[in-house]
Amino acid sequence: MSTPFIAEIRYFGFNYAPQGWALCQGQLLSIANYSTVYALVGTTYGGDGHTTFGLPDLRGRVAKGQGSGPGRYPRYMGQTGGYDATNLSVANMPSHNHGVTFSLVGTTTCNGEDGGQGSPAGKVLGTGANAYAGYGSDQMSSGNVAISGTINTAAQGGGQSFDNNGPFLVVNPCIALTGDWPSRP
Repeated sequence: MSTPFIAEIRYFGFNYAPQGWALCQGQLLSIANYSTVYALVGTTYGGDGHTTFGLPDLRGRVAKGQGSGPGRYPRYMGQTGGYDATNLSVANMPSHNHGVTFSLVGTTTCNGEDGGQGSPAGKVLGTGANAYAGYGSDQMSSGNVAISGTINTAAQGGGQSFDNNGPFLVVNPCIALTGDWPSRP
């Protein structure tokens, strides 16, 4: 294995930190004992900056590059975020509609009366040849019947959280406590 840079993070396929390395588990180290590591990472990952500093905590986390790309949020060294599981709410969903299929049937009852009456009492329409005798050329016209009401769709979902992880493989992240000083370009 080549000599690492101080504070370099590597992933190992075994379950311990090799000599000169430490597990990335957020532990605090003494600045006096690891001054070269502190000189590179400072208190980015915790510590008081007087006697202690923190190592990155990658337990159950995925490392993410700092900075931002097109359409992405800026990320900073030491920043943490995300959740193993989440609940989806209406605010997280895009605007959408739920289709509802239904049919309505409306009926109108028209009672007739002798056609000799131009205005049948208590009736809707007269029948026969003289149904509209008192109204000149009035003609019966068709129309729509207004029907109103409320349709409710049944609530769906159980409100349980769901796993927010993509496919993964667990390995052992470690940080170099000794090695070469990384020179700046």
